[in-house]
Formats: sequence, structure tokens, C-alpha cells
Amino acid sequence: MENYTKAGEYFSRPSEIICGSVGQPTLIRRFSDTGVYFRSFTLDSGKGGEPVELLQITDMHFNLCDESDLADPELALTAKCRKWNANGESAASAKKAMALSGLFDRTIITGDTLDYLSSGAIDMLEKYIWNEDPGAIVCLGGHELTKQMQTGRPDETSLSERLGRLESVWRHDIHYHSEVIRDKVLIVALDNSQSKYLPGQADKLRADIELARREGLAMLIFEHEPVSTGDPADSNVKSFLRCDPESCNFYSGNLIGSVNRREDQPTREVYDLITHNADVIRGIFCGHEHSAFYADIMAYAADGTPMNIPQPLLEGNVYNNQAGHVMRITIL
Repeated sequence: MENYTKAGEYFSRPSEIICGSVGQPTLIRRFSDTGVYFRSFTLDSGKGGEPVELLQITDMHFNLCDESDLADPELALTAKCRKWNANGESAASAKKAMALSGLFDRTIITGDTLDYLSSGAIDMLEKYIWNEDPGAIVCLGGHELTKQMQTGRPDETSLSERLGRLESVWRHDIHYHSEVIRDKVLIVALDNSQSKYLPGQADKLRADIELARREGLAMLIFEHEPVSTGDPADSNVKSFLRCDPESCNFYSGNLIGSVNRREDQPTREVYDLITHNADVIRGIFCGHEHSAFYADIMAYAADGTPMNIPQPLLEGNVYNNQAGHVMRITIL
């Protein structure tokens, strides 16, 4: 059957519309049996053949301290102060979302999988993500970088020490990971967990853009934080499924690429690469804001032709009573 996929068969199961309408990026449905919320994004690569199916999940917020964590004064204080999703509560929504991973060519989780850096949270990452799908790609968010959560105190351990801990347990490069799937799509997982891009990312991204253009690949970027759309009309974008904020400013403020920011050189270089290669970069998928949003980035093709890059923000996985929230991305 043309364009048949396991994901396509599964997602044809009975569901109800929560918001939006068919054919619009604001459409959210909920499965009638499992209660999992889902959105869909479809892209025509122009290559034909069997579709590539990608699963995005975001903001799982694994909050757990084990006995060894509680012997650490920093984490003991966090365990006392941080009650949201405490004691591993978000395992429920993680299991619901990850139960779909076997239907997809790749699963990408766009940050804040850990609520803070602890052995207990890392064990949850292993158990509910990588044991379920060893090839899952997990971007960093800001929560992975801290041991202090709602304590009112700065981290006592250095950032380099915390990053070293993450590098020791992560199954892929924590700052930049890319791969080609079935000669159709090139996916890139970028670390912008510090509200900036990092030295060395631009060179890798430039090489991947050249590869995508040379091979005719659709390129998709996955990262935790959204970037500025460059459009003043996006200063107050309303969420279409409110889980946390009702609206967000996707133009100015502290967003990467914002008119209000003085970017460092690595951040400006990566942002410029993204916004001047829209003929190759066909979408940016992120989370961070917890509610459901959509905003097109004003950008250009390599020849200077104005083009938009879609930027859907997936809502946090833990909301609606640990329902599970996913994005199905289909590349035709």
C-alpha cells in the first residue's frame, strides 16, 4: 500500500479533536483508548518512496532522588523543595508516550527530560527512554544542567563538572548529533540549553547543510528552546492548548536571535546559518514553553529568496494528568 507505515496505521485509531481543525498546525487530537494527545506534521521531501516517521516528545521532567542523591546536600535540598512530579510521578506519562516509539524510525526528545541532575533521574532516563528505544535521541534542556531546583540557591558544582556527568551517561554527543534516515531526511539535535549556541556547532551545521543540499535531503532541527521568528507580529502568540503559559513572545525578549539580545559569535553564526538556508532546513521542533504553540520563522533560501521555516512547539508530556503528548512527524 502506497505510503503505508506502522505509525500511519496506529494513528488512524479512534481519536477526538481537542482543538484546531484538520489541515491546520493547531490541530490536536486525543486517542480514545489511551488518552494520549497527539499533533501531526507532514513534509513532502520530493523524493517519494517509503515515508520516514519521527516521534517527538518533550519536557518529561523526571524528578527522583535515590539514596546516593540524598547523601548530597545539594540534591537533598532539591528533594525537599521540588514537589512537581516528585518521586518519579512522570514515569506514567513517559511510558504512555514511549509505548509509541516502536512505530517510528526515530524518537527525539527535545529537552528537560531530567527535572534536575540526579542519579535517580538518570536511572529513569535509562529505564523509560533508552531501555525502551536504545536509538532515541535526547536533547539537553536547562533542567539537565542543574542540581538545584526551587532551592533559591546557585549550583555549587561547576557547569563543566555537571556537563561531564551528563557526557558520561549520554548515548550520543550532548551538544550536536546528526544522522541521515533512508536517504530522505537529515535530522540534527542541537544543544541550546543555555539559551545560546556553542562553539563548534556552526562548523558541523554548515557541513550538514552542504550535505543536505548536495544529496537533496530535507533537514530538520530538534532543540529545546525556540528561536526568534524575526516577526514583530509574534510578540504575543496565544497557545492553542494551554498547559502553562497562555501566550509567549516569539519575537523579542531573551530568545536566540531576538532584536533585544547581543549575541555571542557562536550563537549569531548558528542562527544566521539557520535563517539563511530555509530551502534546506524545513522545520525546527522544540519544547521549553510547556504549552502548545506554532510560529513560522522568517528566513531566506541560500539564494536570498524569502521563505518561512515552521517552528512548532510541542506541549510538555506531563500535562493533563500525565496524559502523554507527542508529535508525529512524517516525511513523504
